[in-house]
Amino acid sequence: MPCGPAVDLRNSAVAGLPSAEQGDTYACGYFASATFLDSFRKTHGGIEAGTLPADPIALALDVAIANPRPRWLPIQVTTDPLSETNGRRGSFLCAIIDQARESGVCDPGDPRVLDREWTTKRSNQALVLYRTLHAYAGESKTSQTAKLHETVGSVRAAIAQLDTPASNEDLTRIVWEYRNDPYRAIRALLYPSCAEGKPRRPFRDLPSCETDWYLGPSAVGIGSGRARGRAIASDISASFDEKLPLPVPVLHCFQVMREGRKYDGSSILSSDCILHYVNVIGRREHGGTCQFLVRNSYDPSDEYAVSKDWERDGVDFWVDAETFGRSAYAVHYYGE
Repeated sequence: MPCGPAVDLRNSAVAGLPSAEQGDTYACGYFASATFLDSFRKTHGGIEAGTLPADPIALALDVAIANPRPRWLPIQVTTDPLSETNGRRGSFLCAIIDQARESGVCDPGDPRVLDREWTTKRSNQALVLYRTLHAYAGESKTSQTAKLHETVGSVRAAIAQLDTPASNEDLTRIVWEYRNDPYRAIRALLYPSCAEGKPRRPFRDLPSCETDWYLGPSAVGIGSGRARGRAIASDISASFDEKLPLPVPVLHCFQVMREGRKYDGSSILSSDCILHYVNVIGRREHGGTCQFLVRNSYDPSDEYAVSKDWERDGVDFWVDAETFGRSAYAVHYYGE
């Protein structure tokens, strides 16, 4: 496919924005959304000197709290961002962007959000708190009373991993007050400046969030999907020819990152697929092949490690555009 001039948004729309790491959570959509939101502010004059980027975990908590769903509801994509349960875990990027436009984004004012290692630890800290408080919320009130001291101890230990815990009295009050609402409890524990009624960073001028879906037979494993992959790659590439190019959030199979050039398509229904959000932040022609620069919030070192076929460039990866295109199912962008 024709590649066009080289583009690297690390020199423009995402310059100075962190490449955050989601740790063991399934909150990739929130990490991709934070970059997508801040890149718009940056290119449209909305970032003042010294302003910190959005915190993906704080963003996830706000979205969950603004969209409460019954605990028994099995399907809660986007509204249960720290869940590890199929049908509840994961997110839809445009729902996050729409919530940011409506309610703004909490600004905790913590410069540690710029540090990738810290965001990994923050994500895992929030996950530990969620596991503890979600289990506590499922107990009867009698059992909650009996387990309050134990739960407060677990919460204190989790907070102490990164922060100085509040007094035992305050921790007990928060855990008990929000005993049936894990997300409100976590926000009160980790982001007290983001409490109800506190000012939010406004995003009222944010354009609509649009989605192009790329389905068809190859999306469920029928056929090679090469034509579909070329079409997706071409559409992503075209976005870099805009006057003010922005990152392109893509929902794709993480399988392509693990398998490298051996990847030859997959089914959205396959357990190997692992639906995942990334931002495409650049393109280049390399050795006669068009490549995309992928900013990825999930970079494990175990069996899910990124293939050596893909060149690591800092914390980002250069990936063959057409191969990446075959792994994609949805591409997001700002409307007019």
